[in-house]
Amino acid sequence: MAILKDFAYTYWNKDLEQHIKTEEEGLIPKLEKFKFSPHYLHMIRRDHDLIRTLIERIGVDGDEHKVYDVLASLVQYHIFFEERVLFPKVKEVLDEQQLLEIENTLSAYRVGNNFQNYPVKFWE
Repeated sequence: MAILKDFAYTYWNKDLEQHIKTEEEGLIPKLEKFKFSPHYLHMIRRDHDLIRTLIERIGVDGDEHKVYDVLASLVQYHIFFEERVLFPKVKEVLDEQQLLEIENTLSAYRVGNNFQNYPVKFWE
């Protein structure tokens, strides 16, 4: 469990926290500006709040493995939602100028996949 705990905190600190910040400070305000469906934006914010809560719950109770399972499932769901539902809808609804404005805003944020550099590749 120590490796999972370290990995979860490393992933949060080096990737996931910045990803959420990028969406909340860059993407969501732009989508609100362009009057994008509040339903989708609510779903993004809800996922972010749940992810933060799960990160805070690591090590708090005796069912830590359940927290990891739920966290992994939620992150996977969130990625699926963004890639298969949100982004196609954004491309469908917004015009080229609006998409370019979002792209320019998001380019100021740097989000990587630093978890791939984690020294113990327990998922392989």
